[in-house]
Amino acid sequence: MQMKFAAFVALLWIGVPVSIGLLAAHFWNLSFWIGFGVALFALIVNALIIEWEDRQPGGWGNP
Repeated sequence: MQMKFAAFVALLWIGVPVSIGLLAAHFWNLSFWIGFGVALFALIVNALIIEWEDRQPGGWGNP
């Protein structure tokens, strides 16, 4: 069960930026790699901000 969850999370971390890169290339005439890079960067920054917020007093993981 744990391995399936890890595979699912890895698929999300790759699948979401790939999808956004494809959409950016199609609709906004951008390079796929630019759209992919921006989406991946946004996911990483969002994860870091959420992790930081959770560790603050009164955060989700620290009531």
